[in-house]
Amino acid sequence: MKRFSFAVLFIFLLLNLSRGQEAGYKTLTVPLPYGEKELYSTFYCFNDLKTGEQLAKELYGVYDLKKLLKAGRFKKLIPIPVGSGLTAYNYSIMTHGHEFWFFENRDDGWLWGTGRY
Repeated sequence: MKRFSFAVLFIFLLLNLSRGQEAGYKTLTVPLPYGEKELYSTFYCFNDLKTGEQLAKELYGVYDLKKLLKAGRFKKLIPIPVGSGLTAYNYSIMTHGHEFWFFENRDDGWLWGTGRY
């Protein structure tokens, strides 16, 4: 029974990963500096804003991403963690608690972002 459960879970994960790639985004788990420790966060990464709008609606209930991005000021936040895979994408979204963060990769080695509570 355990083998069957593991096989079903494995197939489910593979289907979700392939759905993300077909939909134009990829999920990455990225370690972020948090004091002297690291906080592991899931980033939804993509290259076009249309995909970002769909993800924001479906996953986070943010229905007017363009308006949020116009109102927000992008700040230079943290260096892109080496080996994280974030450099391959133009944009990413993540949440922490009740915070919604949108990041932009400007190809300068830093994550530029804006967030809302």
